[in-house]
Amino acid sequence: MTTQTPLKYPVFDLKTRANPQAVYNQMRESDPIWCAHGPETGNPIWFFVDYEDVVAVLKDDKRFIKDARRLPREIAQRYINLDPDPVWDTINGHMLMRDAPDHTRLRRLVHKVFTPRAIQALLPRIEEIADNLLDQMAGQHTADLINAYTFPLPITVIAEMLGVE
Repeated sequence: MTTQTPLKYPVFDLKTRANPQAVYNQMRESDPIWCAHGPETGNPIWFFVDYEDVVAVLKDDKRFIKDARRLPREIAQRYINLDPDPVWDTINGHMLMRDAPDHTRLRRLVHKVFTPRAIQALLPRIEEIADNLLDQMAGQHTADLINAYTFPLPITVIAEMLGVE
């Protein structure tokens, strides 16, 4: 029988997931970079909670990868319980999970649409979309915020920005 070593911070607890800010603040003050072992696989999971460290990691394609499709298959299968083929590619194939040079190429295609000036010009429409989504939930006793608001809001805004209806 194996025993799980207690974590220094309760990052996987449901209470923490519901309101992580206090734990993140404690981590930021004491351990802005630390490693834990995943509760299901035991694989190491690195936590970077300081803004500058996160930016450095996201910009360093040589030591850190976002595109998990670059992992050798045997390593990928240790980290997730999916066959890294069609499902794996779908989950990890979007722009935000790509490394250079793919990410750079895709970013060049869309960067003009996402400038601060372009976003500012769209703000009234973004607010209108947000209000419409909230109106659709009004009067409901309960609402699934992920499916009813946080998922459709950015998808709708981005689709309109790119001219997709």
